Amino acid sequence: LPSDATNKSVIWSVTNQTGTATITQAGLLTATSAGTVNVVATAQDGSGVSGSKQLTITEPEVLVTQITVTSAGGLTEIETGETLQFSVQVLPSDATNKSVTWSVTNQTGTATITQAGLLTATSAGRVNVVATAQDGSGVSDNKQLTIVEPEVLVTQITVTSAGGATEIEKGETLQFSVQVLPENASVKNIN
Repeated sequence: LPSDATNKSVIWSVTNQTGTATITQAGLLTATSAGTVNVVATAQDGSGVSGSKQLTITEPEVLVTQITVTSAGGLTEIETGETLQFSVQVLPSDATNKSVTWSVTNQTGTATITQAGLLTATSAGRVNVVATAQDGSGVSDNKQLTIVEPEVLVTQITVTSAGGATEIEKGETLQFSVQVLPENASVKNIN
């Protein structure tokens, strides 16, 4: 201004503050590091008049390209009622947002999982543990887990003989039997 100024040409410059940039004399700015810069246009007519605009330069968002889900100890099977900690490796290492959302797809079994990756097995069968990137990239990974009923150990064996016999003669046979408790023992076989 004014609109009828004799020489409207300007000299472009950048005052680097916390960031850096360069600018051509056509006014095309190239951002070179994050932070703030001040873009200045100074009249070429010797008037000393200038105008400026503060600009903030941000780092470009680096999206997640790969997620790898792992379980503590590499376990692929746990018992109902047990918990298992899951974790992820997110790539690239300089991804802007490495956060993931945890979920469980119940198949023949059921489980729940916290957003810290701690799974609790609730019923026997298979479940699929899923970690999905929160940065909008759509990248996810999953791990199959088998949940089994806990082993119920034998607590008591009662041995009985046919007819309650406690004595037999040489050369005779006597049938013995057992009662194994508890009734729901996982393995009731005996020697």
